[in-house]
Amino acid sequence: MSKKYNIGIIGAGNIGSALAKHLVALGHSVVIANSRGPQTLIEVEKETGAKAVQISETIKDIVIVTIPFKNIEQLPKDLFRNAPKDLVIIDTNNYYPGFRDAPIESLDKLELTHSEWVSKTIGRSVVKVFNNISTYSLKFKPTQDKKHRVALPIAGDDEKAKAIVFDLVDQIGFDPVDAGSLKDSWRQHPGTPSYGCDYGKEELQEKLKQADQSLSLKKLQQAFVLYGQAVEQFNKEKGKEWTMVEYLLQGGEEFNDKFVDIQRSLYQ
Repeated sequence: MSKKYNIGIIGAGNIGSALAKHLVALGHSVVIANSRGPQTLIEVEKETGAKAVQISETIKDIVIVTIPFKNIEQLPKDLFRNAPKDLVIIDTNNYYPGFRDAPIESLDKLELTHSEWVSKTIGRSVVKVFNNISTYSLKFKPTQDKKHRVALPIAGDDEKAKAIVFDLVDQIGFDPVDAGSLKDSWRQHPGTPSYGCDYGKEELQEKLKQADQSLSLKKLQQAFVLYGQAVEQFNKEKGKEWTMVEYLLQGGEEFNDKFVDIQRSLYQ
């Protein structure tokens, strides 16, 4: 029988809500919070089955931090100060310089990976996962059929914490793949061969090895050009005026397949 955890989720957006729904369905005890308070999460509670709480009440066995990268510094400074030493913190974040996020020198100079910066900012070790999969794939592609699973890279410095995250990812219905330490986690950043490609386990392991950190920003820029072209094409065909974000959230399998194709094409 799978182990059940008490889980707190900080961030009730697309990733946080999708994870909450999966985890509640698996029998875990889940609470969820955002910056605006539990009174704003009534619909999220109905949709996911998770209990809405204050951010300070999310410190459980596992905490999933899934808020926009730029908001990490806005978390309460003492949030993890008195938390147990064995608290497992999952970081789902990506830094998008020039697209969404203001410049951060240590990241732009490649002195830190995204999750090393998050870890340094919150003062706790983290495990990186769920950062390189689309919302659609996260919602609809988990499966208990282990022959046809999407694999997810998991990076972290605490082996015990990683083992717990491996178990959680497997329970949800993805194949966990060890992507090394937080120092290595750049291999799953946006613009790398593994990002957003929905590969199986063996393919993902190979793509992580192929990653070249010097190419990731250039490839990310190429991807955004291709996203724009895809959105323009879809809008023309469907008579819409949607944005990239709207297509990722509402475009269904058709647009998600296009997104995955774009990601894979960057290294073909």
